[in-house]
Amino acid sequence: MTERMDVATYRALVAGASGGGLASAVVPKPHRRGEPEYHEPVRFFPLVACLAEIHPSSAEELEDVWSTSSGGRRDRATAGKLKAAGQKRGVPDIEALIPIAGQHGLVIELKPIDSGRASKEQSARLVRLRRRGYRAELCHGGVAAGQVLCDYLRLPWPPDAVARVEAYLALQHLQRRLRRQANRRDSKCQTPISLRTASP
Repeated sequence: MTERMDVATYRALVAGASGGGLASAVVPKPHRRGEPEYHEPVRFFPLVACLAEIHPSSAEELEDVWSTSSGGRRDRATAGKLKAAGQKRGVPDIEALIPIAGQHGLVIELKPIDSGRASKEQSARLVRLRRRGYRAELCHGGVAAGQVLCDYLRLPWPPDAVARVEAYLALQHLQRRLRRQANRRDSKCQTPISLRTASP
């Protein structure tokens, strides 16, 4: 089973779920070149935190949902060190080691919503994990991954989940921008110290 949502559907979901306010003004930006698979986990894990808030009885289980951080581009030296430390190709991006209904846990290979195919190693590992009793999914986008997680944990999908996550990310972006502006103001206000002014 593959969960996929195209760009138009995702943006429509954002607009429909928000009902106005901050989140309605936030439209997902195109992925930057060189880091297309970074942005979806950044949307997925605030969603996990949102689910823990909405469903406190499942908060402990949601604590055991994490990223394997096995993807991304790395220089040759870093890749060599990670390989020597045991990192392997094709490991799913997200793991939820929560046994439910005869399944050992949930693993998700997460791809961008508008692109991305599973590699040969990734597809083979998903097949092997399914055979061993795990639910193993390929999802395009953090929202699709969140819906799979809710389905696995038997949790209802919150109708405002997308709006909450987009508002959270928008607030984070605003806070970073304000910090940068404050840092620039502070640097302009600082009086340059010369040897003459610094002398006793």
